Amino acid sequence: MKKIELCQKVHSFLLKHEKNPFHVLSINEFGKLKGGFYLVKQLSESGYPLKPFRKIYADYLQTQYVKL
Repeated sequence: MKKIELCQKVHSFLLKHEKNPFHVLSINEFGKLKGGFYLVKQLSESGYPLKPFRKIYADYLQTQYVKL
């Protein structure tokens, strides 16, 4: 899965669960939400462990939310 797709998935997941989309949860926090562990597993299997993924996700958010 591509980085952009993973970022979109994480973003949608956080919004769906009414979480702050600008903060990537910990593995335990993800695990408390339905489908959270599966999402973390998808990231890992795609070669993006959660900790390094945070930087990729932050870069993605910069492209999605433009300062006015």
